[in-house]
Amino acid sequence: MDEVTDLDLNEDFDIHLDSGGDLALTSGIAQIEQSVAIDVRDELQNFVGSNVTADDVAMLREKVRQAINDDPQLVEAQRVSFDTFDQRTNTASFTIVTVTNNEFTIELPTNAI
Repeated sequence: MDEVTDLDLNEDFDIHLDSGGDLALTSGIAQIEQSVAIDVRDELQNFVGSNVTADDVAMLREKVRQAINDDPQLVEAQRVSFDTFDQRTNTASFTIVTVTNNEFTIELPTNAI
């Protein structure tokens, strides 16, 4: 997995400054979470304040797979598993396994969208 650095977006999806007064940056899993959250934000809205259906989960899982597969730092996703949706924090968790057997978990906050 190649590491990409990107501008870090805050909880309002705005750029912000780090403690040194420079533009805040993100990389690694945090950057992947941010990138995927931007790509699937419309589908994430279906999870907030509504009865989530199996179709909603399937659609979101497929959108996450597409976003992972479109990410230049990752190879193709072999498996995308929906783990949980935490209603307290409005966060959807997914486990991603790539075709090169890299496995990681991402958490996508719906309240920032």
